[in-house]
Amino acid sequence: METTEALIVGAGPVGMATALMLVEQNVKPVVLDAAGGTAGHSYACALHACSLKLLERFGLLEEVLQWGWRVNTLAFYEGASRRTEVHFSKLHAPFPFLVVLPQNALEWMLERTLNRLNIQVNWRHRLADLQLQDAGIVATVDRLEDNSQSAVETEPVLEQRLQFTTSLLVGADGSHSAVRRCLGIPYARFGEPEYFMFFEFDTDIELDHEVRVVFGQSTADVLWPISQHRCRWSFQVEKNGFGLDLKRSAARRGLPADEDRQFLQRLILERAPWFTGKIQTIHWLSYALFERRLSRSLSDGRFWLVGDAAHQTGPVGVQSLNIGLREADDLTRTLRSGAKANASEDWNQRWQAEWHQLLGINGSLQPTAHADGWVSRRAEQILECCPASGRELADLLSQLQLARP
Repeated sequence: METTEALIVGAGPVGMATALMLVEQNVKPVVLDAAGGTAGHSYACALHACSLKLLERFGLLEEVLQWGWRVNTLAFYEGASRRTEVHFSKLHAPFPFLVVLPQNALEWMLERTLNRLNIQVNWRHRLADLQLQDAGIVATVDRLEDNSQSAVETEPVLEQRLQFTTSLLVGADGSHSAVRRCLGIPYARFGEPEYFMFFEFDTDIELDHEVRVVFGQSTADVLWPISQHRCRWSFQVEKNGFGLDLKRSAARRGLPADEDRQFLQRLILERAPWFTGKIQTIHWLSYALFERRLSRSLSDGRFWLVGDAAHQTGPVGVQSLNIGLREADDLTRTLRSGAKANASEDWNQRWQAEWHQLLGINGSLQPTAHADGWVSRRAEQILECCPASGRELADLLSQLQLARP
């Protein structure tokens, strides 16, 4: 049995950032994750302007700007036609732009910063059970054997069972959250599942500093530049993938085949004929299901859910991760205020209300009298495709003459 001031389950960007914010409050957390280490693939993630401000606090902004790709403009297309655009330079933010950065690089920076503060991530530690008690929480954790040197993948083997007591538990362990499951908290779904294929590849054209969202009749695709000649296309696809065996493709762990290249070429030609770059090396591909979900409860003063453990939405605007960082920052400021029970209730209501707006539960965006007709018709899709939240989201929407309900 070990006692700790704070226990964080999940060591992705949100979990490690939460740990850094708690250290700022002189709280030394224990961080657990069932994985064997940080992200193995260089999946590109887009950091919103608000996230850049937080990373500056940790002394990481200069490095993020060095390794990332700056994005200044968001353009909306409908097939071959460019319809409208918004400019991040008009945000009321210290850093009015986005940065696209490989997620493994971001996680490596965060873990290195934790290590410098004498905080080690406990990899291969899987949450097994939680018991809520008046005095706090008892967490049962399975430490798993390290099979990373094995040439054959096997099921994780239990090495030791541990118990932790804590007065503060943070669940930052993703959409399949063990924390949420152990606590029996419903994860309500709003709308139908959406399927996406992701392709990251080199191209012969020079990419600019613009992200492009392409609307189809019932789809939303996005082109993210990663460097001058490298990009990521995210395509929303039907479950059957137009005949491509998506499960088999995903099972190859990102190794592309000729049929994948042909499928990608067909998607680009059909949906974004303005993209004239040749497909050179495909670095990886992936297939994932996304749902609009929200946890019924986000906190009771003892546990707090942040990031994908609390909510999920589509991948186009990269909202769930970035808002998770905002939630973690708000969480630590809430804890600083003292009375956790009352403060957590306010925090829970505040973020439930934010996500009710983002998921469109409270109604769709409202076009003003000056809004373009195309923007008015696409308002519902535009909301979750904007890479921003809070005041910054309002700034972007105002450029389109849209207002939240």
